[in-house]
Amino acid sequence: VLERWPPHARAHRNLAAEFKLVGRTDEEIAHLRTAVTDLPEIRNLLGLELLVAGRTDEGARELGRFILERPSDPSVPDARAALGAARLAQRDYEAARVQYAELVTSRPTDSNALSNLGIALAALGRRDEARRAFERAVDVDPGNGLSQRNLALHLFEQNDFEGAVRSDLLILWGINTAK
Repeated sequence: VLERWPPHARAHRNLAAEFKLVGRTDEEIAHLRTAVTDLPEIRNLLGLELLVAGRTDEGARELGRFILERPSDPSVPDARAALGAARLAQRDYEAARVQYAELVTSRPTDSNALSNLGIALAALGRRDEARRAFERAVDVDPGNGLSQRNLALHLFEQNDFEGAVRSDLLILWGINTAK
């Protein structure tokens, strides 16, 4: 198809998918970049693939642009989650906080997003807000061990040793501490 119609965006998108299957990441990304001109809805995919390739700044730019250009797209929450994770990894806690706060608005029972919001808030020194985010993460999914651990560590760092023990060890014993 590309031999006959070189600017064919869907053909570039399909070829990118084939390159992904065989691990030819640079060619995959090149074809996604070409396709996104006429198919802006795949900017999300381009951003995610750039993140996977370790090109975090480029991937973050593409995801940010996708979110701005297509705010009502059903893929925006997943884009926010990926962008928030990338920003946490870069230790850009304010940027991560913004993404997770927006994500929690659209997915209020996403315990992972709440827990990551807590991590960003704690890193910014916003301890009370972080505690509330961690507690909410545990409340919405009491069986999420990572959320339990994050809450316990946060309480421990705040010298609330009793709360840390209560929130972490009891879950290990199978006792639900959710209120």
